[in-house]
Amino acid sequence: MTSSAFSTLPIRADILSNITSLGFESMTPVQQQSLPILFSGQDLLGQAKTGSGKTAAFAIGIINKLETARRQIRAGDILGALTANTELPGKLIGKIDILNKVAYVAVERKVARQALKILLDGKIKGRKIRVRKLDNQTGSGHSV
Repeated sequence: MTSSAFSTLPIRADILSNITSLGFESMTPVQQQSLPILFSGQDLLGQAKTGSGKTAAFAIGIINKLETARRQIRAGDILGALTANTELPGKLIGKIDILNKVAYVAVERKVARQALKILLDGKIKGRKIRVRKLDNQTGSGHSV
C-alpha cells in the first residue's frame, strides 16, 4: 500500500469521519499492512510492539464489518415492512430471497399492488428502496 491515509481504505464514511475526529489522519505501518488484509475478509495474525496501532487496526476492521452486516437488509426486515402497521396479512407473503444487492419477494397476486405501495412509500432500515414488479407468467419486469 503506497498511501498511509485512512481514506484510501474501503471504510464507510461515518467510520472514517469518527477516525478523523479522534485525530488520526494516517495509518501506522502495522495498520498499513493489516487493514487491507482485514478488509478483504482474510484472517490475520499479527505481532508488533506496544503502541504500534494493532488494537485500532483490529477494531476498525471489526467495526466496519459489523456495521456493514447490520445495514444489510434481511428477509425479516422486508416481512416487517410489509406487515407492521398495515392490513397486509403475513400469510399472503411467500418466499423472500435475499441476494447480494437484490431481494425477491413473492406475494399473492391479490395483494401485489398493496405490497408494492407499502414498499414504495416506506423505508427499510431507514433507506428508501427501489421496487419492481415482475410478471411471473412472462418473466418480464415492470418498473414501478
